[in-house]
Amino acid sequence: MFKKRIIVVGILFFGVVSCNFQRNEFLSNDLFIVSLGIKRALNEKSNTESERKILNALDSSNDSLALRYLTNDFQIEMNEYNGYLGILPAEDEQSSISNYLSYRYNESVGDMKNERLYFNLLGNAHLYRFKKDYNDSVIRFLNEIEESYLSFYLDSINKYKYLEKIKSNLEIFPSSNRLKYLYANMNFEIHQYNICLPIYDELLRSDYYSYKILRRMAGHYKYQNSKKYKIYLNLLEKQFTNRCALEGLEAKKDSSFIISCNNCMNGNSRRDSIKATVVLTRYYLNNNNFNQVVEQYESFIKSNQDFILDSLKIWEAGEYYDIMLHAFFFKSEYAKFCTFLFNEVGYNRKIKVENSEEFYNLIKQYYFDYNKNKSLEDFDIFFKKNFFHFEKKNFSDFV
Repeated sequence: MFKKRIIVVGILFFGVVSCNFQRNEFLSNDLFIVSLGIKRALNEKSNTESERKILNALDSSNDSLALRYLTNDFQIEMNEYNGYLGILPAEDEQSSISNYLSYRYNESVGDMKNERLYFNLLGNAHLYRFKKDYNDSVIRFLNEIEESYLSFYLDSINKYKYLEKIKSNLEIFPSSNRLKYLYANMNFEIHQYNICLPIYDELLRSDYYSYKILRRMAGHYKYQNSKKYKIYLNLLEKQFTNRCALEGLEAKKDSSFIISCNNCMNGNSRRDSIKATVVLTRYYLNNNNFNQVVEQYESFIKSNQDFILDSLKIWEAGEYYDIMLHAFFFKSEYAKFCTFLFNEVGYNRKIKVENSEEFYNLIKQYYFDYNKNKSLEDFDIFFKKNFFHFEKKNFSDFV
């Protein structure tokens, strides 16, 4: 048995360094245990302890620890794109492994859009062009896997081609948690829940990316109005006590709600922070804490001076505009309501008022939010008294 293992390893190594690089001949399950085996594969080098620690931290959902290892062992720069933070290796720290690890961190946190992750992953492909050694061959293959995964989201025409590519690699390396995770995510995207959900459960038993998987499962079953929602939410909150669990905010009360929001606002993900801050601001609105509403809105304005066409940012703007308008309406400050509507509301997809009809319908919506037992006739009397002159003043199509 021992001799056979030596022969196999020798054949595998020869396959790696040969010009005719045949990855399927050497990427055995023995080598690719976790994260497609990069931990084992990197054992050839003396500085691999840091890489193993980083990937272990990512695999076990400890992004903060992974970032600490990255900044300690590599020269890492923070990179802002469309209002979100990511990391990149510094100019003099560019290497195949530093780029792969920075991509894996960015992908795990989840702030960067897929097209930006794609650039992050492949932007330094020239580094691998003349590499023939064992480790860079492995990194090249890992990059090809991730490239197929990202292309699935970016190329709608060839989406299923990339799905099949990941599936075929999973059939070759069935013990790879990384391939299982990517394949499950792709199937979740196309609503193939009979495929992805059992894989997620299998990965949870291995404690692989448990945080992201538990959040996804809780969110899925919440949307499905399933009893399993509470099961996965309880697992999430028990295993990751101080981490963001947006999926469970609605069930929280008072102080526990504030604590849960702060967990999201103080985490690594700006996307989570944005959503949690909006939820918290609406909580202040519903509890008539208008000073806090104004404070949160002003903080939003201060941190969003640049116009950014990002779907979450556009959603965020619409939510804040809606919250402020509700606050003015509730306090019967109708002049301030209209001044804000006509002068401060920018591009968003929630508040749209381009003519007198849309203005009338918007006021009607707010009116019935606070007067559910009133009639349409009651509203028309209210509108004529408080908003008729604003309609006449601001819309050329007024009749």
